[in-house]
Amino acid sequence: MTPCGHCQGRGHVRSVSTETFDLIREIRRCAVMTGQKSLTVKLRDDLLAYLQTEEAELMRQVVDQLNLKIEFKPTSLKTEMLHEAAFEVILN
Repeated sequence: MTPCGHCQGRGHVRSVSTETFDLIREIRRCAVMTGQKSLTVKLRDDLLAYLQTEEAELMRQVVDQLNLKIEFKPTSLKTEMLHEAAFEVILN
């Protein structure tokens, strides 16, 4: 957890790595529960960058394992708005 910029450090927000792992779990859950093979994921720029660098191999494994096509789209949310949801998975 990192100090929250929204509440001037009185609370904590989830780290980029935690949000990324939550996103990967949500992608898996959506794909398995619905059988959907195509997903659109709207996410913050910082999560997309982390996913494409630090967790690129894990994401490739998930895509290959579940035979998914995932389109990533940036959202208008910025790091300053961390009290908002970090991502949204949309079934195509």
